[in-house]
Amino acid sequence: MMKIDIQKLFLVIFLIALLFNGFVAELIMWLCLVAMMMITRYDLKKQIGSKGYKIAIFFCVFYIILYIVQILIGKHDIIHTIRLYGLTKNICAPALMLLSFGTICKDRFPIKFVMLMLTIFNLLYISAILNPCYDDVISYQMGSLNGGSGISVVLLPASIYYLKHSYKNNPLPQMNISVLFIFTTLLFIALSDSTTSQLLLLFEILVYITLRIRMNKKTLMRVSLVILIGTAIISLLIASGGLALNPDRLKTRVGIWTRAYNYFREQETFYVMFGAGDDIVQMITKSLEAHNVFIEILLIYGVAGLCFFIYFFYKVSKRILAFQTENMRYIVACIVSYATICSLHPFYTGLTTFQSVSSISIMFLIFNDENRLNKLIIRGT
Repeated sequence: MMKIDIQKLFLVIFLIALLFNGFVAELIMWLCLVAMMMITRYDLKKQIGSKGYKIAIFFCVFYIILYIVQILIGKHDIIHTIRLYGLTKNICAPALMLLSFGTICKDRFPIKFVMLMLTIFNLLYISAILNPCYDDVISYQMGSLNGGSGISVVLLPASIYYLKHSYKNNPLPQMNISVLFIFTTLLFIALSDSTTSQLLLLFEILVYITLRIRMNKKTLMRVSLVILIGTAIISLLIASGGLALNPDRLKTRVGIWTRAYNYFREQETFYVMFGAGDDIVQMITKSLEAHNVFIEILLIYGVAGLCFFIYFFYKVSKRILAFQTENMRYIVACIVSYATICSLHPFYTGLTTFQSVSSISIMFLIFNDENRLNKLIIRGT
């Protein structure tokens, strides 16, 4: 019990530290991550298998090596080095969250805490939208309106699953926070002008309804992987001109992707292979990120970084979707929403809070004690 309480404490401190900037907050965050890695490493190996544990470690080490290569060979001043560090941290964030908080996500506490945290932020965003003085400058650590609504959309399937099982086990006391989060999220999305979040909400409803129909396990896995990997291919085709679209489509994202790809293509051979250490491109008069995880990683760590990222994403997704669980529709809705948002917004390499809450949502659905996936993973290793 004491061990679990310590893990909960580290999780709370970590999530609170994410809401602040600066060296002290960064140090607290890393102390929590490292402490949890040490405390839970043996339990996590049992939970995801020794092979899965090594893959997560190797994923982080791979990008650390690329980071060191960039620092030693690339032309970066101290400001660019700090930014490159932040981008690298966010690329590795899902693996870091798994290595640190994967075991505690079997418990209901992490999902309850992030629902509470996001409910508060939902209310803050809603208040800002309803305020006549609102001038689109609000930006909490959750990001802009797109950031705030996007993170809530990813958490929504996990919260609905939590609500469903709370009602079965202990109706009223457990339901309050999930009901409040779901209500404020729906209101926030309805009031916001985030087309992405609104469309993803409709998509999640469609996924939930569709997956209620009994589907062959292999068919479900193939359809899901086609959606995830197809998103990467389509993004790169649009950026490279393989799919000719008006630059103003997708709210100018097509233009941003095209400029980012052209910037990448004009780099020297070293930067094409290992990246230029940055994802900022010029769009009209603004300095903007590439607004697409695949193109961002291509700019930051080149062909080598992108190929490894896609391979890792494919292997992990295939591993998850290989098991038929009764909450599979929630897992699919959560992962596809997460991947879609990362393909349209710069939250993957620019917002650790989005990464952390999304990872907790996905890990809760995979590892929680009320499904058999964890036992199946152990048997399969």
